[in-house]
Amino acid sequence: MGTLLWFVGVFTLLTVPTSGHLLEKNSATPLIDYAVRLVNGPDIAQGRLEMLVQGVWGTVCDDGFDDLDAQVACYSLGFNELQGTFQGNAYGPGSGPIYFSQFDCIGTEGVLDDCPHAPLGTTVNCTHDNDVSIACVGTGYPMRLVGGSTGFDGRVELQYRGVWGTICDDSFGVEEAEVVCYSLGFGRQGLPAINSYGQGTGPILLDDLLCLGTEENIGYCEHPPWGTHNCQHTEDAAVSCSDTVSSGPDVATRIAGGPSPNEGRLEMYFGGEWGTVCDNGFRDVEAQVACNNLGFDPGQGTFLGNQYGPGTGGIYLDNVVCTGTEEVLVNCEHSVIGSSNCTHSQDVSLSCVGATSYDVRLVGSVNPNEGRVEIFYRGQWGTVCDDSFTGRSAQVVCNTLGYGYTGRALGNQFGPGTGTIWLDDVLCEGSESNLGHCPHSPWGTHNCQHSEDVSITCSPVDVAVRLMGGTNANEGRIEAFFNGEWGTVCDTGFGQTEAAVGCTSLGFNQGQGNFLGNQFGPGTGRIFLDQVNCDGDELSLNECNHTAIGQNTCSHNNDVSISCVGTGYPTRLVGGIFPSDGRLEIFYRGVWGTVCDDLFTDVEAQVACAGLGYSRGIGRFTGNSAGTGQIWLDQLACGGFETNVGSCAHAFWGENDCTHTEDVAISCSTSTGTMYPVRLMGSDGLQAQNSGRLEYYILGSWGTVCDTGFSDLDAQVACYSLGFNQFEGTYIGQTHGPGTGTALLDNAGCTGNEVMIDDCAHSIWGAASCDHSTDVSISCVGPWPAMPVRLVNPNSNSSNPTQGRLEIQYYGTWGTVCDDAFTTSDVRVACASLGFGYIGSFIPNTFGAGVGQIWLDEVNCLGNELNIGLCGHNNWGEHNCLHSEDTAISCV
Repeated sequence: MGTLLWFVGVFTLLTVPTSGHLLEKNSATPLIDYAVRLVNGPDIAQGRLEMLVQGVWGTVCDDGFDDLDAQVACYSLGFNELQGTFQGNAYGPGSGPIYFSQFDCIGTEGVLDDCPHAPLGTTVNCTHDNDVSIACVGTGYPMRLVGGSTGFDGRVELQYRGVWGTICDDSFGVEEAEVVCYSLGFGRQGLPAINSYGQGTGPILLDDLLCLGTEENIGYCEHPPWGTHNCQHTEDAAVSCSDTVSSGPDVATRIAGGPSPNEGRLEMYFGGEWGTVCDNGFRDVEAQVACNNLGFDPGQGTFLGNQYGPGTGGIYLDNVVCTGTEEVLVNCEHSVIGSSNCTHSQDVSLSCVGATSYDVRLVGSVNPNEGRVEIFYRGQWGTVCDDSFTGRSAQVVCNTLGYGYTGRALGNQFGPGTGTIWLDDVLCEGSESNLGHCPHSPWGTHNCQHSEDVSITCSPVDVAVRLMGGTNANEGRIEAFFNGEWGTVCDTGFGQTEAAVGCTSLGFNQGQGNFLGNQFGPGTGRIFLDQVNCDGDELSLNECNHTAIGQNTCSHNNDVSISCVGTGYPTRLVGGIFPSDGRLEIFYRGVWGTVCDDLFTDVEAQVACAGLGYSRGIGRFTGNSAGTGQIWLDQLACGGFETNVGSCAHAFWGENDCTHTEDVAISCSTSTGTMYPVRLMGSDGLQAQNSGRLEYYILGSWGTVCDTGFSDLDAQVACYSLGFNQFEGTYIGQTHGPGTGTALLDNAGCTGNEVMIDDCAHSIWGAASCDHSTDVSISCVGPWPAMPVRLVNPNSNSSNPTQGRLEIQYYGTWGTVCDDAFTTSDVRVACASLGFGYIGSFIPNTFGAGVGQIWLDEVNCLGNELNIGLCGHNNWGEHNCLHSEDTAISCV
């Protein structure tokens, strides 16, 4: 029995037919990438051709088979394209089904099923004595190792059908690594390695590999269909084709568990996790290289055994042997990364000499406490990419520079640097002694450009503040929010100037505030600020001089109380259909900005609505509405009792990990009503503009409103739903006479704050007990037309084009009109709304689809209405349309 070569590919479960007719030459068949293999040959490149269908191997009949067919079969096996020879029946009969015959390839197809052939399972006069054998040229699927510093380690990639791709590390073990290394010429040796060689690109070709270890090529091991996987490129397999290596990625390294930054357990960061180093063979010379790797004085370091106890995570390095001249530990000889027979009781501890490692500096600003971050490593200054860089990382940099754990990221404010980008994906916890000790990608490994070089400021962070315990929103005990908890301010040295700054930071009038001693009693939690000394021009208390955060000699009996003047942080709603809805924005330090939706709930929405003057308990989070400019607030956490959303707990002002797609939108309305079509009619039977008989359109008919209980408040709501000024409208009895049809509404009872009449208290629609002598007339205030109409024509420079996509504005929002049932009468009214007169025609929409709201559907105009919005139609915003159905008209 010769070498068994088999290859698992994409196949479709088909039932093999038992009868049928031959397929005509060049007939099209569905392309199926059947699994193929060569069996019983003397080497991997020749043997009997077999194909896999429904999990059963079978053979191919030689009827019509020639060298062109052999070339395609060889190519599908990963051998050289356009090279292959039909060998007759040289490698004997097979067994099982005979699946195919009558192949007629031209030689350039990708797989055999792309060639014309008889239907699957249809063979004529074939026995296993006719089983096809072939010979191929080449070495099977090409392979390579990528990202390693030598030729024998790296990310595994192979080529299939002309495309390079990666292998997922699921089930990838020693046998699979040995097959990879063997096919690359290293012999039957090799080990899987933690992938610190970067992520690949393109397709992930193989997953769940299961090799025996004797295969000639990784593509011939058992695996799911080509391209079938549940992986990401973070799981790309990597190997080392040597039992020991003297290289590796220059990963993050730190000292942990010791009494100082210079002494402790040695840890390294691979694959998103900190792990340790085994002490097998570890000496002072290895400790010296590790200390140099950490940025300490070169040539000095002491191995301390396992003095600082066991760590957790992987044990990444073992059998480390250094000469002492290496700059980083992974350049010493060591076992394959991640391959160890140690336990954590053998984790290395060491001691280093010198200042705390990697120098950092801020560049590009006239102020020494802000600028572009640069770090000194291996004799060279380089920059830091802003990917994943947060305030915690900024605070570590600032502390290293002597400013304490304060500061925040500023994006790329101070421009691009030059030279090496040393760090990417920095993930500090905030307590590290140096930026280089935070988790990060290997030194010099990144996917960034210098336009992403991070900048920071070490100015004091702008924390959340609030007033508690007072009798109103303008006074109380001042509290600040640091590191996830509220705390107080001590009164040592606190006076009027400090109170004024405190009020400014709360959004009240700048320069106005009174120190009230300890009037509102002691707080709880930590006392964060003491000996505060302000000049008066600061915008927050943290910008004033004070002792270190949390350092004080006070008790809560010294907690500061203040009173302020003004209304706190201004807020507004932008872009909603109703004034009570929209994107939430807050005014801080002279700039309007948005609020990120992280952690945002109805509780925060209700506080925001209360700050806007709505009743307590009203408000809900409705999703997102993208704004522009500053994102002021993130990670909001309100208790529900606050008077303004700016006084809730939140991340530092301006610090966030959000984009404007996450900007918060809320509703401060209790509206659940239906936006029924509405109009005003004159006593002459024609539509009226600002004053007329009030009518609604329900179930295809116009009807009237009974005057029982009707007041100016009801008139105001009706006028607003007609597009007129909110809170303005007058009930004028039956001035415009009786209407016709059904008396639809009775006993209306509006408060005036509603946005539509259906939000008000009223009897059941259609159940009014009135006659038309009591039909309501109203008078409204505001410009006409109350519902503006426009034509959108990207090809016209006119402010009032004569043709285009029809749009109407309702409750301040533009929307389109669906073309369902749209007729010439509707066109004429639309053109009249635009001032062109009762003319026009319906035309195909060549002006593009609109966006946002589709306001009108099933429009039903008589032809004499004053405005398209006053015709009969479905309830506002109710439709079954897409924007591809937006109406276009011509008013020529």
